Amino acid sequence: MEQQRLISSALAEVIAQKIIDRLPSVRHNLGFEFQDDFQFLLVSIPYDTTSTFTSEERAQLGHEIDRLMPSREGELTWMINFVQNGKVIDSYFGGDSLSPDLGF
Repeated sequence: MEQQRLISSALAEVIAQKIIDRLPSVRHNLGFEFQDDFQFLLVSIPYDTTSTFTSEERAQLGHEIDRLMPSREGELTWMINFVQNGKVIDSYFGGDSLSPDLGF
């Protein structure tokens, strides 16, 4: 039996627009990967060393995305990675209804 897609392309577009609204410079460099048969969304956001986007602002963006994403019991549904020179420098994740504060 095929599992219903939890995360649609339309939802990923909403997430992309939310990120671009906060960080216009990443418009053409966002990375999106649907995993686990569209049950999990991984987003890679390039992070420039000259950015004034603070860790608190990155966490706030994570909370905004968390409010938009569906949840599932005992499983994550999303992760955002801030990437600099090919390395993850900050990460937020969520979507587990049993542990709603887990990625913050």
